[in-house]
Amino acid sequence: MVPFRDVAQPGSAPASGAGGPGFKSPRPDNMKKGHEKVERQRHKELFSALLSLKNAEECQKFLDDLCTPAELQAISDRWHVARLLEKKIPYRQVYEQSGVSTATITRVARCLLKGVGGYRLLLSRLHRK
Repeated sequence: MVPFRDVAQPGSAPASGAGGPGFKSPRPDNMKKGHEKVERQRHKELFSALLSLKNAEECQKFLDDLCTPAELQAISDRWHVARLLEKKIPYRQVYEQSGVSTATITRVARCLLKGVGGYRLLLSRLHRK
């Protein structure tokens, strides 16, 4: 196999930063800067796809394909932490019960207090059921 220049190879670890020294992103500069409209459109397409799912089984299949196991674990960890914090469980107990890092617990707590309301919206809907 011929290695690609400036692209991490399987089994290799970057020496520094996300892509290593001298890493050049394959994304054109115009995609990194000034294309928020394109990213917003992609987000809307993803949100619409999520809304088209009919049940938990379909959601699981989609997320299993979309996310790596680590990404899905991180998302489910955050949701678990949000549910514990909403019950007013102290941070230390949340940490002990969940095994999630204190940084993640703090991040979720900050979103519950000062976020855009996504966690609160779903938590309140679940309480109504």
